[in-house]
Amino acid sequence: MRYISILLIVILSACGSKKPEAVSTEFNQLMKEVIEVHDVAMAEMGNLISLKKELAATLDSTENDSVKLQAIEDLDIAHESMMVWMRGFSDAFTAEQITKGLPDTYESEEVRAEAEETLIDLKEQAESVEEMNQKVQTSLTQARQILKK
Repeated sequence: MRYISILLIVILSACGSKKPEAVSTEFNQLMKEVIEVHDVAMAEMGNLISLKKELAATLDSTENDSVKLQAIEDLDIAHESMMVWMRGFSDAFTAEQITKGLPDTYESEEVRAEAEETLIDLKEQAESVEEMNQKVQTSLTQARQILKK
């Protein structure tokens, strides 16, 4: 009886220790990276709005303020880029995929194929979030330079 119990424990342990699917591992890692880039850009939204207000306050109707006006427009574009990215991102993935990632294993090839498509979508979002973050960072740098901050 003792040997049967040990054998049963070994068999159950072997069944429960499946290696995660490569698609899941890649998706889950990339999702963390995408969220980190988003968080960096999101942390700057308050600064973006403040700098826009500061630039607007320095506009002078007697001067040609085209550089300041362009900086304000770039800040607006960066802010809108964040909003558009977030809408697209939340439409592309479920809350569970965003917070928990993909499951380690799949019950069928069809479900695995769906996971692979989801990974392709995430790779596109990863490129998009980098572009959005670049707009945010560039517009902030430009505004700070104009305001000499």
